[in-house]
Amino acid sequence: MMRQVLISMALCLPAPLLAQGMELPAYAYDAFANIGYAHTASTECSGAKINKRNLDKAAASVMQQMLADGIDVNAAVQHLGTLEGMAYMQDRESAMRARHGVAPEGIQDLCRAIAAEAKANRELRKMVTIR
Repeated sequence: MMRQVLISMALCLPAPLLAQGMELPAYAYDAFANIGYAHTASTECSGAKINKRNLDKAAASVMQQMLADGIDVNAAVQHLGTLEGMAYMQDRESAMRARHGVAPEGIQDLCRAIAAEAKANRELRKMVTIR
């Protein structure tokens, strides 16, 4: 699921080349993971409520920070669609699932992990709640 969100994001921004071999700062991966979890919750998790305004603010904020740090935002988003970028994001999802004691596979367990993460993670909680 996270992969679909990342690919969608990567396809939205034109870039001449995929950013294979690029590494982003941890804050960027964290922000994109939270944005991906919120999107996943909105489409896959019953009882999810998305705060679109806060989701948009989070996306704009991370992109502004990357620009301030001299990172090409188009290349960064393209990077998330590469095998390497998707592996980074999958590692974050796996760690989140483990942190919340849910199965490493399955959408229902992912929804439970996102709900638990939103309770513990203020930035994600601003974007999504799951009841």
